[in-house]
Amino acid sequence: MKLTPKQVILLSLLVMTSLVMWCAFPQSSNKISYQSYRYLSEIRKSGPYVIKRLSATELDYVPCLSLGNKKDEDALYLDPKGESIWYLSVASVRTIEDHVFYDRSFWTEIDFEGNVLQVLGEKEMPAEGGYFVMDKLAAQSFRLDKGEGPLYLSYFKRNHFNWRVLNPLRIYEKDNFDFQPISYWDGIAYLTLNMQEGDVDFKTETSNTDYGYQLEAKLFEVPTTSAKNQAVILSLNNGQSSRGDRGVYLIYKRKV
Repeated sequence: MKLTPKQVILLSLLVMTSLVMWCAFPQSSNKISYQSYRYLSEIRKSGPYVIKRLSATELDYVPCLSLGNKKDEDALYLDPKGESIWYLSVASVRTIEDHVFYDRSFWTEIDFEGNVLQVLGEKEMPAEGGYFVMDKLAAQSFRLDKGEGPLYLSYFKRNHFNWRVLNPLRIYEKDNFDFQPISYWDGIAYLTLNMQEGDVDFKTETSNTDYGYQLEAKLFEVPTTSAKNQAVILSLNNGQSSRGDRGVYLIYKRKV
């Protein structure tokens, strides 16, 4: 059957309207399979693993030439004796009036169960002779929806649409030095951390963009020669989240 020009126009409008309805309205509910997911800051145990939040701040980078390294490194450092871990995190120093004055970084030493052994002063550093544990996610943390790797996104639930993306002039914002990728949806990301003896499932608030998600994650695996049982440190940075689950987490297998 041949369509008339009027029918073609009506059909096109119907298709366009359907697409707008699908794109610009939130999903009404979670999928049943994800309703049991909790925020990482709320989880204490998952299968054989213990989850301990070490810090509510983000990891910092270790400057070049510090501790004998020749390039900027992620801030997880195995002590020279192999009996503890050091991590470098960021904290805000506040004045008496409780106003943020400046940010500083400081080293914290922990054992393999997350117990704090010591915290160094602002200009102090751990002993040289250890080595840095590398981030297993590298630069892929924005593309977690590939469905593979040690940490991946299983599902993203759309909650709030950013209508600003419909502004036809927004393309010119890319000429600005401070341009940031525009998010389309604020929502909930359902993530899976693939561990040797069972997955750790959790959710977090984030937004999706042309480049992936506004969520930075780093994953460090502690050598089993040191930790004996499997242990990883996960750094989660999603500063826009109202849940406050940003931080540094130690996930380790319970001793039997």
